[in-house]
Amino acid sequence: MEAPRLHHDFIGTEHVLLGMLALESGVLPGVLKRMGIDREEIRQRIEIWVSNFPAGKMRGRLSYTPRAKRALSLAARQAKSCHSPSVGPEHIFLGLLTEGDGVAGRVLKHLGLTAEKARAEILREPPKP
Repeated sequence: MEAPRLHHDFIGTEHVLLGMLALESGVLPGVLKRMGIDREEIRQRIEIWVSNFPAGKMRGRLSYTPRAKRALSLAARQAKSCHSPSVGPEHIFLGLLTEGDGVAGRVLKHLGLTAEKARAEILREPPKP
């Protein structure tokens, strides 16, 4: 889990995105590759951004930040609008972009990504049997 690795006592949008960047299969890795997005660059930019935050005391259970909760709610809406039976990493990625004010959204937007571009690329992905 990314939050403990970064000594954070919460789960923010940055931790959600970092976790998804580790995926090797599925829709999202292919979409990122086709969009020319370097996953390592995103990882580095997030780590630079959050290095300014003080380390928190680790508690037993980590809570999601309000922005992370909002991004996950937006992800559910994205899945529904795509007529998907479940929320996948690609929908969470869109939720992070749509939320936009969390660390993940800011880093992605700084790289020139928009929810519209990402959604168009995701919809180009052939359906899985």
